Amino acid sequence: MTVKEILGDSLKTIFSALVLTIALTGTGFAGGTEDAVNTILGKKLYGDDLVLTVKKNGKITGKWKGDTLKGAWEIRDGDFCRTMSVNGQELGTSCQAVQLVEGGVKFSDVKGANRKPRIYTFKKP
Repeated sequence: MTVKEILGDSLKTIFSALVLTIALTGTGFAGGTEDAVNTILGKKLYGDDLVLTVKKNGKITGKWKGDTLKGAWEIRDGDFCRTMSVNGQELGTSCQAVQLVEGGVKFSDVKGANRKPRIYTFKKP
């Protein structure tokens, strides 16, 4: 008896689940920046000396090294664009691609600063 005969249609289901798992964890969330942002809305994100929340109302709030972080965000040309300040000092605007990764979310600059991508987690370190 072959594996296909034993498993029947279950083999198709297992294969489909495997392909989906690889797509979601290997290359990030298939839906792109807008879908990834929709997933993180209202959740606390944790990074190096940082905790922030991207809110549905277009605001960003949080703390960086104990200082107050505020900002605004929008989707512009398919990218996550944010303007932020720390304790009232403007940090400027940056547009980024957002991708869900295992355990968190990755923000990558699409133009300008060419900084290393940053990964934030959903759990406090």
